[in-house]
Amino acid sequence: MVYKNFRVNFVIRTVVLTASIFLLFYLIYNTDLTMTLFLIGGFIGIQIFAFIHYIDRTNRILNNFLESIRYSDFTRTFHVEGEGSSFEKLKNSFNEVIKDFQEVRAEKEENFYYLQTVIQHIGIA
Repeated sequence: MVYKNFRVNFVIRTVVLTASIFLLFYLIYNTDLTMTLFLIGGFIGIQIFAFIHYIDRTNRILNNFLESIRYSDFTRTFHVEGEGSSFEKLKNSFNEVIKDFQEVRAEKEENFYYLQTVIQHIGIA
């Protein structure tokens, strides 16, 4: 679906917001429609809030990834959905890094258990 593409969605939201702002200024200078001005102003406010929320989604994904690394939670995966090629690459990279961390952790645990077994089988003089 086209609307899941981040870039297209960003452009559409920017164009609609810009058109709404121009319409607001046109109405301010060319009409006396007070209630319409308030409605358009409210609509612009809602658009700005939704736009910021949409953009912050990238930061939330990045924050989730960094928290996974910080707390050594390598069970988390990032689902790749049809949000555009840049998001797919980002989420694929996150998943690959987490997979590498999982492999390193498994290797460390394997070495730890090996050393424990060796220590248990060494006779104490």
